[in-house]
Amino acid sequence: AAAAPAPPAAAAPYELRPGEPEVHVIFSTDCSSYQHWQSIALWYSAKQVGQRGPVTRIASGCSDAEVDKVRTEWREIDPTGTFRAHFAPAGELRGGSYKYSNKPSGLYHWLTTASPPPFKDWSRGVVALLDPDQLLMRPITAAVGAGLSAGAARGEFVDAAGTPRVLDSLGAARSTNPMAAVVAPGFPAGQQYGLGGAWGDAGKETAGKSWR
Repeated sequence: AAAAPAPPAAAAPYELRPGEPEVHVIFSTDCSSYQHWQSIALWYSAKQVGQRGPVTRIASGCSDAEVDKVRTEWREIDPTGTFRAHFAPAGELRGGSYKYSNKPSGLYHWLTTASPPPFKDWSRGVVALLDPDQLLMRPITAAVGAGLSAGAARGEFVDAAGTPRVLDSLGAARSTNPMAAVVAPGFPAGQQYGLGGAWGDAGKETAGKSWR
């Protein structure tokens, strides 16, 4: 019988360019099968678009058996260790439970106890917090506002082609507090939530210009 083929060699971990911020993409989940496959889909979308830097699933409230299963599968998916899993206790806010409390408690647990540490160089570290049901369409970098200008709609920032790239709930307040070109301490950035099902109109005459 022919010998089984050797497993592919693990690709070398990413290396930061001189002066490049280290963007660490993270997302918070429980240990349900539903959020498990979402986590894998998010990772493959990040890999497909060429995301640089680690992508970590912060899973809260997992049993020992669930931890072992996820760790084994993650190593099979990405032997380089760029796709990571961090396990945290189930979060609970003082005064009672809250179903979203895993996100802040898991984030804090990851920042303070993760091994390997979240960043190679903390002075250049940037956290990009996503939800597990999101997919990347292009790489996330620290240069969120670079090359963007205010669009016609309130709170809309467009690129050189006039395509909306960032929706900002501060709107007119940006006249006195402009968006920073690059995320840095004291200059965070966050995407406005609530696009809904607008992506479903892509390609239709009724679609807005950002979805065509």
